[in-house]
Amino acid sequence: MSTVELRRKIKKQIDGLDGGRLRYAANLLSLLGRSETDDDSGTRIARFRATLAKAERDIAAGRFVPFEKLRRKY
Repeated sequence: MSTVELRRKIKKQIDGLDGGRLRYAANLLSLLGRSETDDDSGTRIARFRATLAKAERDIAAGRFVPFEKLRRKY
């Protein structure tokens, strides 16, 4: 499907949305249009990646509490 055809298809779908879904679509398109470095999103992504890397290191080193143990406790 060409870009022009895809744009036409998306426009038809947008025309059929009610107010709530239209706002949701507008927000989604806004997010899709932003690059990773817009505003502070680049910073958030960098922090997320750093936090994920630390969590993976902690798990590999055995520094975690299994879910089953937490579930029994709480």
